[in-house]
Amino acid sequence: MTPSRRRSNSKSAKKITLSWANYENLIVELCSKIKRAPIMFSSIYGIPRGGAILSNIMSHVLNIPVMPIEPIEPIESLIPIEPVGDYNILVVDDISDTGKTLQKYVNFYTATLFKHKKSRFIPDFFVEENNQWINFPYEGIKT
Repeated sequence: MTPSRRRSNSKSAKKITLSWANYENLIVELCSKIKRAPIMFSSIYGIPRGGAILSNIMSHVLNIPVMPIEPIEPIESLIPIEPVGDYNILVVDDISDTGKTLQKYVNFYTATLFKHKKSRFIPDFFVEENNQWINFPYEGIKT
């Protein structure tokens, strides 16, 4: 669990446990919203850990390449010498919980599956807003 996802895990708190099918449906819905936007994305970057999985799947659905390194300022260092059209990077994560992690990407377009109601950061694209703890399907794998 990443530090940005730590919250009170009291027994009274409601939890949502996503199946892989639910997870895939949310991705389809998120990608549909992105496809309807008047923006052409040149690449997608997934914030480790939950965003990395999401970015790989979304890369196939949206037909855009995954950016293997973190986009950092100055952005000009990541742009080809002669870019064609707009160079827009989409930064994704599974959830905007507190918003602290995503705040460092304010100069990029952002997308999440979930946005917590108290998040300080509002992604450009998200599917659901709630106050519940989310258990993603990849978090329950035991060895």
